[in-house]
Amino acid sequence: VHMLTREAFNALLKTLEEPPAHVKFIVATTAVNRLPETVQSRCQRFDFRNISVHDIEKRLSDICRTEGVQAEAAAIHTIARYARGGLRDSQSVLDQILSFCGDRISPVDVNFVLGCIDGDKILALFDSFVRKDASSALSRVNEILSEGKTSGECIDQMLSCVRELLIASSCGKE
Repeated sequence: VHMLTREAFNALLKTLEEPPAHVKFIVATTAVNRLPETVQSRCQRFDFRNISVHDIEKRLSDICRTEGVQAEAAAIHTIARYARGGLRDSQSVLDQILSFCGDRISPVDVNFVLGCIDGDKILALFDSFVRKDASSALSRVNEILSEGKTSGECIDQMLSCVRELLIASSCGKE
């Protein structure tokens, strides 16, 4: 709704002030600050949040169980993390993977469909950094790139791994 013109907001405002009894308006925006105060003051506001990885995993597991699909926990976890808080996105990814894999889902299949780099390869790359073994690090990067992954994907996954390691070291495994 934040994309409406001023004229459109003025027309909407008239309807919001005197709506027909049987009509409910639902407007959505990611930029509340761009809505005129006159419109905001006539609306109930609900702020939606991302869904936790744990809750997405639970829902995906329920779907797999209902559909008779055998999915490894690590595969479900990867899908849930990839969705970044969006249940609908996770279900779309699950559907894509099911069309590719059939009734068995492994982490390898998920990584292939999503274009993710295997977590062990990322950790091995960090191990090369810790050992200050540039040759090994370059070899691992070359291996990742030769699989068709981009350097941007590699960096994104490395940053995600660093984040998880920092959280785990600060807060513990749970």
